[in-house]
Amino acid sequence: MARVPVHGFDEEIAPASGADAKVVPELELWLEDSGDSVSQRDQDQAAEQARGALAEVSGATAIDPHALGARDPLLLVRERAVTRTSGHKTDQVVATVGIVVGIVAVVAVLVAVASGHGGGGGGGAGHLGALHGVAAGGVHAMPVHAIPISGTHVPMYPHHWVQSGSVAIPAPGRRGHGWRRAYCCDLIDPGIELAFETGQADELASEEEAREAAIDEAEMAAGDPAPPAEIVPPAIPLAFDLDDRGFFSGDQTQLELDLYDRADGRLLWRGAAQKDIDPRDAGDLGELFDLALGGQPWAAAR
Repeated sequence: MARVPVHGFDEEIAPASGADAKVVPELELWLEDSGDSVSQRDQDQAAEQARGALAEVSGATAIDPHALGARDPLLLVRERAVTRTSGHKTDQVVATVGIVVGIVAVVAVLVAVASGHGGGGGGGAGHLGALHGVAAGGVHAMPVHAIPISGTHVPMYPHHWVQSGSVAIPAPGRRGHGWRRAYCCDLIDPGIELAFETGQADELASEEEAREAAIDEAEMAAGDPAPPAEIVPPAIPLAFDLDDRGFFSGDQTQLELDLYDRADGRLLWRGAAQKDIDPRDAGDLGELFDLALGGQPWAAAR
């Protein structure tokens, strides 16, 4: 079985039409196949579908401009998921059917053997009952988990810390001044004689230069706001272990939502949830997003 990463946090996701710029989605995705490799076509298709679902879900949320007292709030939506190719899903179904048919065939043979002995002891029935239990309970559906985590602190996870990249929020470009201050003087009758004491002209010129320098300094101080602080999200612990996945493992998706104040880079709130769902299904992903958000009043559906 092959597993390959098809999308990383460092790859941008185009926002949905009309999406709130205060919501930034990121995706880390793996794709599995039954063979020794995964075709590039399957990789591109899975990445595109997962990006579209995440953009749709995150774009349906609007953030209060003063969420939790933030001057410049930003909700970072990070998704980590593993999904399967359509061929691998088919192979899983075929293998499951084969196992069930095999168990039924073995049971049928044992029943025939037991009937041939004419019920000559209780041991056969005991073994048959045990095998019947295996046939009934041999194949189990994967349980569904939901782990909502919210609060003002960073949660502790038991294992598998994975280093993620950092997100640098771009500072806005400096605005050019649309005007310039001009100085002029009144016209003086050339017939009037002006008399200056020695050094008076130089003193006036120095005062004018000092005044202009003070004006320029004030304009620079009050002109452009300070650029947003760089946001470096902490590593996301993976809620499922990729090394424990086998041939029959299904899709798994986790979401982590982090609310930051870009003015100073502070983490104000965090929520997380995980379920065994296909990350390409926008409907299931939307339910997981709502579970992680936990009904926060500063986030509303658009």
